Amino acid sequence: MPWPVSSWRVFIVGLLVATTGCVPTQPFYLHEDGDLSHYIAKATDAEHPDLNVDMLQDVVQSKRPLSVLHPDFDNFWDLTLEECVSITLQNTKIFRGGQAPTLQGGQIQAGIREGILVEQQGNFTSTYDTAVVESNPGQQIGGLQTFLNNQASQGAGNVGGGFNGSTTDGGVANVRQGAEAALAQFDTQLLVQSDPSNGIMSTTNRPQNVVPSAGFSFFPNPLNLHNGGLDTIISKRTAEGTVFTATSSTDYNEGNTRGFSFGLPPGPLQPRQPFLHTWTQVLQLEARQPLLRGRGAQINRMPIIIARIGSDIQTLAVMGDVQETLGNVEIRYWDLYLAYRNLETNKVARDSALVTWRIVYDKVKEGAEPVQLEAQAQEQYYNFRSQVENSLRALYDAENELRYLMGLTATDGRLIRPKDDPTLARVEFDWTDALAEAVARRPELIQRRWFVKQRELELILARNQLLPQLDFAGQYRWLGVGEDLIHANRDPLPVPATATRDAVPISTNAWQSLTGGDFQEFSLLFQFQMPIGFRQALAGVRHAQLRLAREKAFLQDTELDVSHGLAHALRNLETNFQLAQTNANRWSATERDVNARNALYEFGRSSLDDVLDAQRRRAVAQQAFWSAVVEYNKSIADLHVRKGSIMDYDGIMLEEGPWPQKAYWDALARARERDAGWYIDYGWTRPRVVSRGPIPQGLPVSSGAGALGATTEELPTAEPTPAQPPVSGADVSPLPPPQETRVQPRTSASRPSVMPAAYLSEEVASQSGNPLRTTGARPVGTGVAQ
Repeated sequence: MPWPVSSWRVFIVGLLVATTGCVPTQPFYLHEDGDLSHYIAKATDAEHPDLNVDMLQDVVQSKRPLSVLHPDFDNFWDLTLEECVSITLQNTKIFRGGQAPTLQGGQIQAGIREGILVEQQGNFTSTYDTAVVESNPGQQIGGLQTFLNNQASQGAGNVGGGFNGSTTDGGVANVRQGAEAALAQFDTQLLVQSDPSNGIMSTTNRPQNVVPSAGFSFFPNPLNLHNGGLDTIISKRTAEGTVFTATSSTDYNEGNTRGFSFGLPPGPLQPRQPFLHTWTQVLQLEARQPLLRGRGAQINRMPIIIARIGSDIQTLAVMGDVQETLGNVEIRYWDLYLAYRNLETNKVARDSALVTWRIVYDKVKEGAEPVQLEAQAQEQYYNFRSQVENSLRALYDAENELRYLMGLTATDGRLIRPKDDPTLARVEFDWTDALAEAVARRPELIQRRWFVKQRELELILARNQLLPQLDFAGQYRWLGVGEDLIHANRDPLPVPATATRDAVPISTNAWQSLTGGDFQEFSLLFQFQMPIGFRQALAGVRHAQLRLAREKAFLQDTELDVSHGLAHALRNLETNFQLAQTNANRWSATERDVNARNALYEFGRSSLDDVLDAQRRRAVAQQAFWSAVVEYNKSIADLHVRKGSIMDYDGIMLEEGPWPQKAYWDALARARERDAGWYIDYGWTRPRVVSRGPIPQGLPVSSGAGALGATTEELPTAEPTPAQPPVSGADVSPLPPPQETRVQPRTSASRPSVMPAAYLSEEVASQSGNPLRTTGARPVGTGVAQ
């Protein structure tokens, strides 16, 4: 029935639609009270973590920094270089000074500055890194095959790659797991699980699509079963790749699984089950041995060796950063010394300019000099005064940089002042010995050699994958079936006949049946698998070969880089010594020039410009001398860093921290146990040697007999060589004659024997001392002995 449409109904509907519109509304809640404090209008925001970490007291108790406007401090803190090094190492957990110094234009700059740790947080090593890499849990346990299957493709910049899968923290080498995690593949594994098909307990109650007959009921209807089981498996992997497994399986079955009746009289067509439920106990021993792929101690121990190589590489990275830190400490120490010298030089120049200004001022007052000369002398004074203020700021900055490297507070009321004086004695290095020492001892080169060794081991692994998978295994089982699993009484076997049942060929006790040994089984297993063509394995071998070639090229270029850097450092060392001698003569000459021009100016025989220029040249010459001396001492430390001997030079050794006493006790017991065992020769599968022993630290005993009685060479003093007057009758040159400050070559009869400092005896080394600490004894590393 159609509804009549009127105009007023259409008007009302249209009005309602126009006034309400399509506006979404919130639902109505009966108990809403308007508290929306838990409402969050943003999905992401910068927030503070809920963390409570104590701040360093050096940060909390830092005082106002020193400056030109606030130069007051409590007292000087005189420190030797040895004390600075000791404080630095004690306060170092993150190696702030692990960046290499730079050598540009004969100037050695420290590789560390404030703010670099904030900018490059992930580029610094720490004292924890070796332990972190050693304890890397890696991936799940699974032996060699799991180690190979868990490979992860790495980028070109990742030095791990290849056989190193995903890791938590693999360190510099990006190893997949630590040594302890790699050794876990040989741990005994215990697995307890329910029966794979029936679980620990399962029931079956379902009807059957059969109609039982009156005389024979082979198929029960319904099927009512109770099943369950428990498996206990213990497995152990050996170094040869053999896997031994012991399995205990316990199964329980209850119900009429065959349709036989219980309690009915037996007949020719009516068999029956004597027990409503039975227990089945099986003990199985299995040995599985790979014959081709994965066979041998060398292959199966490869994950452990690679993990240990990763720890060694990380230790060398820490050692390299320790050496760089020591070099930076010495550079900062001598920079601070130079800052004090520059400040003193500028103070002397300022005071000299003040005296000159006063003299000119008095002459201007008397009318003996024009007014502009007084303004010129005043400008000279303020120029040196500004240099004093700049030198004071540079001193505060240098002291602050040294404090940061030492791990101290920025300001604590004390101003560090170097207590040691730089050496002015000439230090000689034999180039052949220095180059051989650098190639043998630089941590960076040893790292690269370990990378080459790691690639060689990975190539062995890759070639092993070219072999087919051929495994042989043998299994032997003891089993028993009974009405009960176990009890104290041992019934005769078989179960004797009774009035209601015939004799049963099984026991009422499953464990009794098993231990009786009547039911035994064995199996021989064989498995062969290989890909046709070995495409992936061949690609893996080629990949490993290319990576090995690349690492060897890196090693060779790194050795080239080290040799060039060592040559640059040795050239800089000898040049700075020569510059120190030359600038000493220059300073002496400008000192005499200033004194002479001051005397002449007082009597009106010299102009003021000559006096002011002589004062400026004297200040510049004095600064050049101390700069050359400081750069000479910095170049000594830099050369030791580039030789890899800075730790021996400073008397520092890198050692592992102490273990708990229980660890030493267990290690001793294991060593005695191994000593009492029988040696087994693994034959061709014996692992190859991958290490040549620990890196020697400290000065070893000299192999030469003449080193014990060697005496030190008398080095030239730092006194400038005076200019000799020209010979009468000769051509007089307007320039002074060249000053010969170098040591003259000796004849072959008087030339001392040359030997590297690293091979001097401990007696000679202890007598030689440290050139950065004292100046009287021969410096370590000169390689010169009478």
